[in-house]
Amino acid sequence: MPEENSFVHVVVYVAKSLECQVCGLQLTDTAQVTAAGLPKLYQEARSEDRYAGWQEYVDEGEINEAGFYASADE
Repeated sequence: MPEENSFVHVVVYVAKSLECQVCGLQLTDTAQVTAAGLPKLYQEARSEDRYAGWQEYVDEGEINEAGFYASADE
């Protein structure tokens, strides 16, 4: 389960062709990939902190001007 403060991007790659760098075997379409018993879909999940880098876009002066850091005395 992803954390509340993060985004999870799920990327699915489709193997349209594959090539072995060791033996030189080339599978040129998805039918050959399937016939070789290899998966056609490869999935990768990437997690990203939703607040990472916000300081690059907003400086503390802008935040203070907007009143987000109002003191407890006010």
